[in-house]
Amino acid sequence: MKKILCCCLLIFSLCGCAADMKDMYNLAFPTSMALDFKEDQFEVTLQIINANSLSKPELESSINKGEILITSAQGGSISDAIQKLENKLRMEIVLTNINTVFLTEKMTAKEPFDAFLNYLLINPELRLTTSMFINDGDMKDIFEVKHNITSSPYFSLVAYTSQDRMSSLELPDKALSILKNYYNNTEVSIIPNMDTDKDSTLFSDGESNEQLRYDINRLTLLDCQTFTTFDIEEVQGLEYLTNKESKNAVEMIKQENSTINFLIEGIKKSTFYKEGMFHVRLDTIISIGASELDMDEQEIVNLITDHIKTSVTETYATLLDHQIDYLRLQNLNEDPLTIDKIAFDVNVSLQTKTNYLK
Repeated sequence: MKKILCCCLLIFSLCGCAADMKDMYNLAFPTSMALDFKEDQFEVTLQIINANSLSKPELESSINKGEILITSAQGGSISDAIQKLENKLRMEIVLTNINTVFLTEKMTAKEPFDAFLNYLLINPELRLTTSMFINDGDMKDIFEVKHNITSSPYFSLVAYTSQDRMSSLELPDKALSILKNYYNNTEVSIIPNMDTDKDSTLFSDGESNEQLRYDINRLTLLDCQTFTTFDIEEVQGLEYLTNKESKNAVEMIKQENSTINFLIEGIKKSTFYKEGMFHVRLDTIISIGASELDMDEQEIVNLITDHIKTSVTETYATLLDHQIDYLRLQNLNEDPLTIDKIAFDVNVSLQTKTNYLK
């Protein structure tokens, strides 16, 4: 009798496992989402891990790329569009793996952006994990970039961008941070504009082949519920003002016969108002590698100090021209804030860095 009971329990257990596996095959796990708004309709595009090859006939209208499926639907709301995608796929869409959200420029208008933030409020898994980009160019190009199946465009950007190109300005703000800033006006959010470099090439098997790559040439700043977009060169000084950590971005100062390359190791900021001036103090730690420059240490420090000071001054002047007070200096005093009333005090500490010594 006991043997019969054990056999029955084993059968039920195996049936339960089979049911769980069957449920897994009816789940879709997107890694990124793109949102557009046109003619009062939201268009949702999902990049989905194609775990079981997704060879169902109802997916013929989607772009099936083997391991990756790109599929879209429109609806009167974001939820409606996602529901249509679930009906189309005949699968339940699980949003917990999404860590990249792309917004078209039309999504930055107040009505659709409010709708997007409201959707974040009722979907905690999105607002806690996703990083936000604004899309430049054609959204289809973004999803044509080759990357690992487990990677979202954001993580692919970080993984496949060489260290001497990655900077904190290319790192997106989290959706939760943008949500807080939008409603509380606590600070200015930086949202990178992601595009593709159509002239990029990939060298493999001894040959150079055309291969799309992610590229960021513009930044959008969200301040007081207003979106303003700049070429990244216009606001390069934000590299020293933002609270984001740099990913070993190499800064370069051109000299007549050579260049000075340095890495930002850390920046401590402080702001205060004194004697009719708004002060921004930047205590910066930088490192340089081996160099053949015929300069002593103090000359290098002076050049880097001047470079940082010029960069942040020009950037802040550009921002003020667009009514953006990035550091909220005006909160320090009622004295009208103009660029000539801001003193940038830059202090640079230089450290030698090699593979064996720092």
